[in-house]
Amino acid sequence: MPKLLLKTAATLNFLLAAGHLLCLFRLDAAFRLYRIDPFMERLAACWSPLPGLITIGVACGLALCALYALSAAGTIRPLPLLRPAVYAIGSLFLLRALGGAAAFIRNGVLTPAELAATVIAGTIGSLYLAGGIRTTQTPRS
Repeated sequence: MPKLLLKTAATLNFLLAAGHLLCLFRLDAAFRLYRIDPFMERLAACWSPLPGLITIGVACGLALCALYALSAAGTIRPLPLLRPAVYAIGSLFLLRALGGAAAFIRNGVLTPAELAATVIAGTIGSLYLAGGIRTTQTPRS
């Protein structure tokens, strides 16, 4: 069961990474959808490739998270600092979900995109932590 949780988390991370790469073709629309366009416009004013490079960096980070989930599931070889990395990744995703909840409390509303991002982040974080805890409690065979 813990392997299934971690493999599900990996799949979701790979899908998110692919989604970020697909957004490169319409960054302006994606930034508007998540209401981060003013911030990204300020970054682009400093150096125009910066928003795209950040998006690529996020996609690479999500893919790396997926590799750690696959490693914890035993699908690929163990990666360095595997156990703390899995817990840190799970915690970061849950913090992202908590940030979405805080935005809802502060603003009283979330757009459908923000709601989806919050729920997905909470789901992924829970999968990492539950899979990580169960994997460390289960003796390896």
